[in-house]
Amino acid sequence: MIASCFEDAQSFPDGVVELCETFARLFESEARVDACPVLSILQATTVDGAIRKAANEVHDSWTASLTREAERLGAPDPAQAAFSLHVRLQGAWVFAFARQSAEPFRLLSAEWARDPY
Repeated sequence: MIASCFEDAQSFPDGVVELCETFARLFESEARVDACPVLSILQATTVDGAIRKAANEVHDSWTASLTREAERLGAPDPAQAAFSLHVRLQGAWVFAFARQSAEPFRLLSAEWARDPY
C-alpha cells in the first residue's frame, strides 16, 4: 500500500495525504474498523520473544519503506519524517479502532496537507 500511495506523489506530504486517505477509504468501506493486526498480535502475548521480534520486523519494514519514499521525494531528515509518520499512523489506527471511525485518518491527512513537518 505504501508504494502505490507514493507512486505518483510530487512530495512526501502528498504521498502521506494519499496514504491517510487510502486508509480512511478502506475503513469507510468496511462494516467495522479492526485494530492494527501487528498491534493485536503483540497485545495477545507480550512474553513471546519470537512474536515480538516478528512484529518489530514488520514495523521496521514499514518504516524503511516510508524512509525510502521520504528520501526519494526530498523530505528533510527522511528517517525522522518516516518514523514520525509511522507513529502517527499507529496512533490514528488506535483512535479509528476505538471510535469505529475513519476520521482520525482524515484529520492526519489534513494535518500533513496543512503543516507536514
